[in-house]
Amino acid sequence: MIRARVYVKEIDYNMVLDMAMSYVNKGHSENDGEKRNPFSWTISRLEKPSKLKEFLISVVPGKDNIAAYLFNRNDQVIKEALNDVLMKNKIAANINNLDIEVVKGVNKMLKFEVTIDQIDYVQTVENLTPLLLQKMAEQDNKAGRVAQMLLSRQELPSNVLKAAIGAIPEDQRDELLTDILMEYKEELVGTLNSIVTKNNMKAEISQLKIDNQ
Repeated sequence: MIRARVYVKEIDYNMVLDMAMSYVNKGHSENDGEKRNPFSWTISRLEKPSKLKEFLISVVPGKDNIAAYLFNRNDQVIKEALNDVLMKNKIAANINNLDIEVVKGVNKMLKFEVTIDQIDYVQTVENLTPLLLQKMAEQDNKAGRVAQMLLSRQELPSNVLKAAIGAIPEDQRDELLTDILMEYKEELVGTLNSIVTKNNMKAEISQLKIDNQ
């Protein structure tokens, strides 16, 4: 099992509220006869693009705590979205736990902590080897030329890597993957920020920490 902690700052709280409102409203429509949480009831009344909503978000204290509350209330939806990202990127694994909390300091940040298990290393290697070699082959250097030669051997590279993975004891695979990911943490942070930008979200991922449990 691998634990990843992502620290996010410079969050657009209007965006957070817009994302959460549909879930809050859905919950109210399904539970009209139940006692409502005063906080979520107030949010559900702030229908976009209401100027009142923007004003309240600008003046309300503890916006980080509100964002953490909203994200934790919808953690199942977020986990499903993250697992969908893993699947689309051909990573055979499962995010089974998500926790969001405020990290206090000079600048407040939100910490997203996820645990990843059911990692199928052999299948993931088989899925990703062609993509990694293709990326290497685009480089105009010796590594690129070696990657081009390996690509011409079709299934050989992935078979070699799968055999190598198979030779590593299962209890050491998470540790190896953690070490590899931490070597590329700057690149991973850049990739995550690119995903944020492509989805028209306003936030900055500032730190990434990964360890194995």
